[in-house]
Amino acid sequence: IRTSMLFQVAGQIYELTAIIEHHGFSRRSGHYVAYIDHAGNTFRIDDTVVGVRSCVGASERMKH
Repeated sequence: IRTSMLFQVAGQIYELTAIIEHHGFSRRSGHYVAYIDHAGNTFRIDDTVVGVRSCVGASERMKH
C-alpha cells in the first residue's frame, strides 16, 4: 500500500492506509485478509496470523 494514495470525495481528502481482500463465493462465507500500512510497514492480517509484507506485493493487489 502506498501512503501517497490520496482521494478527494465531496471536498474531503482521504489517505488510503488499508485494504480488505475477500476469498469466497459470498460475503457470508469465505475468508477475509487485511493489508494495513503502519509506520512504514505493510502488515497482512489473516485470522490470527499477522506478518510484515513487502509494499510491492500489497501495491500489486491495489491494481485489481
